Amino acid sequence: MSLRYEAYGLHWISQIHMPELRIVPSGHEPKTKTTDVYIQSTDLTPLWESWDVGDSNFVCRDGSLFFG
Repeated sequence: MSLRYEAYGLHWISQIHMPELRIVPSGHEPKTKTTDVYIQSTDLTPLWESWDVGDSNFVCRDGSLFFG
C-alpha cells in the first residue's frame, strides 16, 4: 500500500512508511501538482544486470536513484 506525503516542498508516494514526513489525508491530494518522489520496493536484478553495475550498492540513472 502506498502513502502520500508532503515534505520539503515536494509531493511523495511511498510504499515505505516514513513517520517523519507529513501524510496527505485521503481526498486532499493536490489537483494540479504532480508527484515528485516515488519510493517503492521491487526486484531490480534484471535492470542491474542489463546496466552491468558490478558490485555497486546504488545507481543513479535516467532521473532515478536505485539502492541494492
